[in-house]
Amino acid sequence: MTVSRAEARSTATRRPRNAGGPVRSDGSARPVFLLALAVLATISPFATDMYLPAFTQITGEFEVTASAVQLTLTSFLVGVAAGQLVFGPLSDRFGRKPPLLVGTAVCVAASAVAALAPSVEVLVGARLVQGFAGAAGIVIGRAIVADLFQGAEAARIFSLLAVLGGIGPIAAPLFGGFLADPLGWRGVMGVLCALTVGMLLVAVFLVKEPPRTETPPGAPRANGLGVLRNRHFAAHGLIKMFGYMVLMGYIAASPFIFQNMIGVGPLGSGLLFALNSVGLISANSLNARLVRRFGPRRMLFCGLWVLTAAAVLLGVLVAASLPAYLLPIPLVLLVGSMGLIFGNAVALAMQHTRGAAGTGSAFIGFSQFIGGAAVAPLVGLAGESSALPLAAVVLAGCAAAWVCFAVGRPAAP
Repeated sequence: MTVSRAEARSTATRRPRNAGGPVRSDGSARPVFLLALAVLATISPFATDMYLPAFTQITGEFEVTASAVQLTLTSFLVGVAAGQLVFGPLSDRFGRKPPLLVGTAVCVAASAVAALAPSVEVLVGARLVQGFAGAAGIVIGRAIVADLFQGAEAARIFSLLAVLGGIGPIAAPLFGGFLADPLGWRGVMGVLCALTVGMLLVAVFLVKEPPRTETPPGAPRANGLGVLRNRHFAAHGLIKMFGYMVLMGYIAASPFIFQNMIGVGPLGSGLLFALNSVGLISANSLNARLVRRFGPRRMLFCGLWVLTAAAVLLGVLVAASLPAYLLPIPLVLLVGSMGLIFGNAVALAMQHTRGAAGTGSAFIGFSQFIGGAAVAPLVGLAGESSALPLAAVVLAGCAAAWVCFAVGRPAAP
């Protein structure tokens, strides 16, 4: 039987993906590969969540307002957003691993400076660099998944990664709550620095350069800013952004809602935060089980309805001035809905970036972290004992996500 040159090239291109690499012969990801990517992404949940119970300690030591302390969160998110715009395209040009190694090494150094910061201004600057450099693991990990998976399988992998990465949102506030009193906020930052060292070791020894695949015949090759011209990519990427804005509004407001309004201490705040994170992990696990059957578009639709229920319930509780101890109910729904939104929205967007997965990943990451950075200080505008700004953010983000869902509707056959 004669084999054409085109067929031989296609076979040569496909073989490395399923032969001893991060992808099994049945197309599923190897556990070590998933674990490595999950570790690379831990900088975001740990750096945002672990020091939340110590917010009041930072406020007291530097004698600044709550909004000033929340700027340390905002600067980190701005850094992550900007870093993704740099490291994503660099990974398209120079390969995935070299920029990853540089970014994680700089992240270690910035984490050490944050732990030793003599003022809130230095802390804000160190967090900016920490986020910028740590973005390499986030954006490149997402690009590697897009290099190897598409469609429902990609959505399943993103959900599985979220389950593994969900250890961060659960463990981080718990660790922070346990460590805040005996070690102080500087000790919490020191532990975070040690975690970034572990991230660097994973990047050096466990992450392999993925095989570069050719763009499928007949499929347009994405290139740079060209990915933004695809309405399906833009719409689903914006859904991820609005969802993340809602989530970051909750993260920034939760210490004050839990401690000042409900009346629990730092440890209790960490426990409530962990409870909500369990909902997120459970939703991601459910999505990973069902997405192959129903597809990412339908699962995304379900997630938006759960978010709508959370937004309406939160709005009613705040508008009617009902007891604060009821607030965790809509917050559990809010956080859980993200397990059905994030993985599916990213998968639907990234399937339109073949040939420039790093750049597409950068745009998605940049938009979501810029949105989160903008929201974080807003939820504290009404003071430390009001959930009204958070309710407004959730309602607005939910409405915007529904508009994007309609815009991203597939064309009729």
